[in-house]
Amino acid sequence: MTLLLTEIVIPVDEDPFIVFAADRRISREGKRVAERKKVFAIGARKAGIGYYGLAEVERSRRHREAMETWLDEFLARHTTTTSLQGIADSLAKELNRDVPEHTRKVAESGFHLAGFNAEGHPEFWFIRNVDDQKKVIGIYEARKDHPKHNDVPAPGSLYWFRNGDLRAHEAAWQGMDNTFGELAKSPGFSRSLSPKDYARWVAFKLEIVARFYETFSKASSIGRPVDAFVISQNGIKVVAPAPTPNHLRRNRARSGS
Repeated sequence: MTLLLTEIVIPVDEDPFIVFAADRRISREGKRVAERKKVFAIGARKAGIGYYGLAEVERSRRHREAMETWLDEFLARHTTTTSLQGIADSLAKELNRDVPEHTRKVAESGFHLAGFNAEGHPEFWFIRNVDDQKKVIGIYEARKDHPKHNDVPAPGSLYWFRNGDLRAHEAAWQGMDNTFGELAKSPGFSRSLSPKDYARWVAFKLEIVARFYETFSKASSIGRPVDAFVISQNGIKVVAPAPTPNHLRRNRARSGS
């Protein structure tokens, strides 16, 4: 399972930005299998992509390729594709080619693709093999979900897209904004609404969710570490996992860890 999040933020007086975040837990039949990255920055295009559901592509009966590897190879083949729609359409086409039909018909699988288009506006695309009721349809399709039609996002708007184990998002996400958000307003704390700090806030909440699942869930579905980055007009900034400070790196080297 997974918790994959994409948030598009339209500030009142600043440029819009996009945050991607996901945990790394890979599980099968409720049991932990591995930890792998699920969200990736596409730096040359000021865009990002993430996956949920199916974590492997079956190349043959004896060989399964991690979705992370398959996706990296896909992006390498499409470095000259200029539009998000072009990437989304090509991704759907190649998934339908490479993911066996018997898998596409039973395993929920999807991708978030978001970034800035040629006009400098945020776009979000779903590429998935399910319909809006989460019913598996057996074929990958690409669809733009932001902006819809000719809608113009209003300043002060927040658009979020989420997939995976949604119980955590539905039950805890807004609550953490209310509780920790109030605490962050207290003297001695600092929480700005800059793109980088907003992304750090999203990563913090996702880490709390992952810790909760690791401690209390009977089945393995969400787990640390978490990855998060923010896309703005100035480029892409990775905020989680946080880099180890230089002095800690030196101490670890001295201790042999």
